[in-house]
Amino acid sequence: MREAIDALQQRGKIIEVTDEKERLKEIARAYCERPENTLVVSPRNRDRVAINSLIHQRLQREGKVSRDDHQMTIYVNRADMTGTERTFANAYVPGEDIVRYNRASRVFGVEVSEYALVTAKDHASNEVTVHFGTGRELTYNPQRLSGVSVYREAKREFAEGDRIQFRAPFTEKRVTNGELGTIATIDDEELTVKLDAGREVTFNTEKFRHIDHGYAVTSHSSQGTTVDRVLINADTRESQLLLNDRMGYVAVSRAREDAIIYTNSIEELRSALDRRVDKEMALEAVRETAEQRPELKDEQNPTEDDNRKALEIDQGHEQDTMEKLKDSRAVETIEVDQMEFELIL
Repeated sequence: MREAIDALQQRGKIIEVTDEKERLKEIARAYCERPENTLVVSPRNRDRVAINSLIHQRLQREGKVSRDDHQMTIYVNRADMTGTERTFANAYVPGEDIVRYNRASRVFGVEVSEYALVTAKDHASNEVTVHFGTGRELTYNPQRLSGVSVYREAKREFAEGDRIQFRAPFTEKRVTNGELGTIATIDDEELTVKLDAGREVTFNTEKFRHIDHGYAVTSHSSQGTTVDRVLINADTRESQLLLNDRMGYVAVSRAREDAIIYTNSIEELRSALDRRVDKEMALEAVRETAEQRPELKDEQNPTEDDNRKALEIDQGHEQDTMEKLKDSRAVETIEVDQMEFELIL
């Protein structure tokens, strides 16, 4: 990556903006100057959400996206939960966590792709109680019903003309995970989206909630996508698992014509993008995180407030606000404060 960084800097394609708020606003401004076939890549979900919100609002002010917002509920992946953690009842938050069952179970009467809201948990017996949309309740030990995904609800404002990304496979409509498109029409809860592949799909967002704005994506979900211009958010203070040589390669290689990196420090960028991450390092980071989280240990049973604080992650955004990172962890478990953005960028 060092050679690529040197080449980009010689061409004036690395821009240093030390202040985090100002850097995200500058990325949004650059995107809106030339939105056609442009993609923002940002490794952390928190920044992805903030950049998407800024771009959405600016395009509305410029008349490039309809100003008629439609608030919708989406599902946000609990990326902080590993497979092991999903077997611990105390890792779930009643009233917030939504479980998707990826495997059928005759014993528990669960079908593939069913969803249920966690309503209660019992630390002593390691059991959770969930409520299905049909009204049925089920109590079980999560160690005996594996193969699940866990989500939280979040609110988003969508408008006609918005770019969106499908953040889970939509088998019924033959849409793959990470696929991008543009909203053609919105009719109540029904969206018609023109995919970049050329097809149009129409669906009810109450039945499929795995969507989000698609102006900015994470480096992982950008894989397989190629555009003319890529704007990359590279904060050198990010953990090695988020900002490394693979992230840099994936992000830069998305561009056919032009790649621009926005960073807090040009001096530290080379070393940050020269870091290598292997499987063992990732597993060690997960182990360290699990050790730091008392809600997963038998000898402790924290209060609900403590549990929420430790597990808080990417739960949506309020208009014109973004979250400020306080604790850089190896996974997406973070504490946040809200920082106001000026309405005029």
